[in-house]
Amino acid sequence: MMRMELQSLYNSIKKWYSAEYTQDIIRYLCSLGSSELGFRLAGTDAEHEAASYIKTELERLGVDKVELKEVYVDRWIFKEASLRILSPNELFIVASSYAGSPPGNFIGEIVFGGKGDLSSLDNLDLDDKIVLIDMDYKVFPSINIIAKEMMVRGAKGIVLSHLTRGGYASLRDDTLYASDGDYSIEFPPIIHIRRRDAISILRLLENSDVEAEFKLDVDIGRGYGYNVIGYLNNNSEDTICIGAHHDAHFRGAIDNASGVALLLNIARYVAESNIGYNQNIRFISFTAEEYGRLDTPFDFLIGSYDYINSGDYRDISLYINLDVVGYKDGPIGIVSSPDIKSFILDYLIDISRYLASGVSFSFMPYSWIDMWNFITAGIPSIHFGGRGNISYYKTYYHTELDTLELLSHRKFMETLFIVIHLIDRVDNSLSPISSVMDLLFEIYNVKRKPNRLEFDDYIRKAIFSLLSGSSYNRREARDINSALLSSLFKMSGNYPPNNVKYFWIEYLDEIEYLSKIRESLAAGDYKEALKTLCSINLFSWASKVSKETYHYIFRRIAEPLYWGSGKTHNYIDLYRLYESIRDGRASPSDLEIYISDRYKSLDDELKRIISILELIIRGAGQK
Repeated sequence: MMRMELQSLYNSIKKWYSAEYTQDIIRYLCSLGSSELGFRLAGTDAEHEAASYIKTELERLGVDKVELKEVYVDRWIFKEASLRILSPNELFIVASSYAGSPPGNFIGEIVFGGKGDLSSLDNLDLDDKIVLIDMDYKVFPSINIIAKEMMVRGAKGIVLSHLTRGGYASLRDDTLYASDGDYSIEFPPIIHIRRRDAISILRLLENSDVEAEFKLDVDIGRGYGYNVIGYLNNNSEDTICIGAHHDAHFRGAIDNASGVALLLNIARYVAESNIGYNQNIRFISFTAEEYGRLDTPFDFLIGSYDYINSGDYRDISLYINLDVVGYKDGPIGIVSSPDIKSFILDYLIDISRYLASGVSFSFMPYSWIDMWNFITAGIPSIHFGGRGNISYYKTYYHTELDTLELLSHRKFMETLFIVIHLIDRVDNSLSPISSVMDLLFEIYNVKRKPNRLEFDDYIRKAIFSLLSGSSYNRREARDINSALLSSLFKMSGNYPPNNVKYFWIEYLDEIEYLSKIRESLAAGDYKEALKTLCSINLFSWASKVSKETYHYIFRRIAEPLYWGSGKTHNYIDLYRLYESIRDGRASPSDLEIYISDRYKSLDDELKRIISILELIIRGAGQK
């Protein structure tokens, strides 16, 4: 697309865009909920109504074929939650909850459990108590760790609040919070209260015992949500797929009624402009992005996993993900898979002058958005929406304050423009937009690479092979790129797995930490050895809970059911080492088995990539 064509497209979309249409979509979706606080989670009537609305709208806009596809989920229907202080004073506190929590209705004494770690719980009797916890993500990254520890100690119910500001969440005093939480129905029921209400309870506890009625009204059972899938054209071998998710905690205006609104705006623009694309266009609104299953530690992205698992993706040349779109502050966030880096950089250079909002972009995908399932299936992907340390994620994300007032129509319209332009550019590309060479250069330029199996040598030879004439037809190039892309990324070694790295970096980090521990033990410095151990993924929190809690969480994530299976870091159980260092019994030789295990895991993963590199080096498909 030439400069004048781009300017014309921008002017056309700016004139065509209807703020009223966008607002109508978001308002309607936000009106759906299982409670006064909202909540249109997978399997609920509210989510079913959202899916039906999206299907009807896609059909009205002229999308050729639209289907509702059932996705089986653990339906969690939130109705209401509260904490009624009975003595020394009467006080009614509205609460929210976390997806997966069992219901509860009982009276008990409230005790303050600090941040829920061992040092806070020393000498506290939690048996049959309601425990108030200051949720600090710098201490525990997930609520299920706290919930299991409270269960071990006999607590009847859990009340969380974000008393400590900073880090992952800096909620306002008047804000309720919710999320999925890898919960188990065997855990005590859990609710969240506003910071100002938690402070009121702490003041009461300074002078007397506090008794309260805990109430959480939810229904849990097997059910199904709906993926909404619309097909346009469907007569080509290649498909551009555009996706968003329609389930939400609270009202979810930005997360993610905004993404659905953008998806429908794209469909409307394409239909009204009568654009004839060379490739098929597929629209998908996913269920269960937020929460969907009790039997997996990765209880999110269930709708997109189900879609990929169905096999209906092999024709997709590009997946475009729309999530947290049009938030009023910060730049437009863009994240893409590294195999389309050159293509995306060229495209960003072309459009940058039209984006008053600015752009923040990255080529390292992460595992908290539906795009992740497409990338691990080897599909080139790009995400538009929230990215980075923007105020939305600290203040409004998964709260009852996520409303239409947070939307910037200018930013929303600009995002619509760049996605429409991207679709046009991909559709008119004469060659695949993904590049095996891009991927190889990305790997080669990573500062930390393993020396084992002569990994660098293989990468250099593969690059030279491509430069010297190895050629592939369109299908062969896509297959090689897909195999390489899907082999590069696994769930992070941390828990939750929010910071994705190339898998070998995490193994190299672990080997480095374990080697430092060995050196510290050789020097007799047990304190330093223990400090280093607590830098290795799970042990950032494991030393702060009981042995029973640690092993429960470890088993759950090391042997995940459902979609986590085969996609996770190969975790190593270090608790025995932790105990021996803590008790002063460990010796340098104890580290050999752990270091050897890490090298084996690293080598097993590298072999998969090297087998692909060998195909390139041999000039597979050379004409």
